[in-house]
Amino acid sequence: MDASNLNDLESIRTRAPRYIGDKSTRGVHIVVFEAIDNAIDQFLRKDATRIVVSVDGKHVIVSDDGAGYPFDRLDNEGHSLGTTYLTSFHDKNTADDHVPHVHCLTIGCGLFCLNALSEKLIVSSWRNGQFWRQEFSRGLALTAAQVVTTGIGRGTTVDFVIDSQIFPNSAPDVLRLGSQVMSSAYLFPGLRFLYQEKEYCFVNGLKDLVSDHVANPESRISGPDATSNWSDRPVFYTQHECDDFYLQAAAFGETDQETEWLMFANGAQSFAGGTHLVAFRQVLSRRVRWRPAVAAMSVTMMNPQFSGPTRTFLDVPQMKKAFVEALSPDLRAYCEKYGIGRFASN
Repeated sequence: MDASNLNDLESIRTRAPRYIGDKSTRGVHIVVFEAIDNAIDQFLRKDATRIVVSVDGKHVIVSDDGAGYPFDRLDNEGHSLGTTYLTSFHDKNTADDHVPHVHCLTIGCGLFCLNALSEKLIVSSWRNGQFWRQEFSRGLALTAAQVVTTGIGRGTTVDFVIDSQIFPNSAPDVLRLGSQVMSSAYLFPGLRFLYQEKEYCFVNGLKDLVSDHVANPESRISGPDATSNWSDRPVFYTQHECDDFYLQAAAFGETDQETEWLMFANGAQSFAGGTHLVAFRQVLSRRVRWRPAVAAMSVTMMNPQFSGPTRTFLDVPQMKKAFVEALSPDLRAYCEKYGIGRFASN
């Protein structure tokens, strides 16, 4: 590892909150989700179908059935590219330089941070007929990337232990982490998560999220008529895919109060809103004049931009028109079919 990488490693370990927010359970979850996010990337590039996550104290194992880490490719200095991305910062979105890339929590720390903040980390990965393995400790490689065997196989396993030197009083919260995994499953329809032997897979994506949210007594939906008289109407749902983004949206019920918004961008919940919320509001208020009780929208973009240090506000005003045009046809058809908003009969 060269001097600049050692300086970066020291910075991560001595100033961990700068990279993961804090040293609480929340920070631990951000570290764990870096391994999960990279597995989701494999799904987005249509190379993986499932992710398995197990947690035992500070010991975490994340596996996928994707195409593997690029241990068989070399960087400009002749080092394995898989090793490079685990031991240094880089300016590419993903190890294979594919996009889009997701971070399902509001901070994305990167593989280097995951490695640097782990007491021990072992990566085992099938790649083009070769099964690679490499061991690390606190960001440093203990072994070289080695081919253990050859054959037919798929997938990567990242086996790591959260470093007690950095997180002496924090470990993954199994229930909260499971809730975050389940939330991620809604955003990527068809992706199977197995978490602590419990499976989460929602083939209808945000349509399932809205349905489950309406049924949850802890949701903020209020008013006697918000959803009670909608038993004969399905949840509105649409999805749209183009070169620049993938979008899905869902809505249900009707209210004279504020809609409950569930907004997401590249995996992270947009608590502060952003361009996608502005676009959805515009279509609902101006084109169909419908105020649903709950509405959800998720966009996964090739080049997302966010305001502020976290991913809570999507700031891509140049994409508003494209979002509006993607949402409008199906929303109009749904409202017209069910007599909602401007299409309601007098």
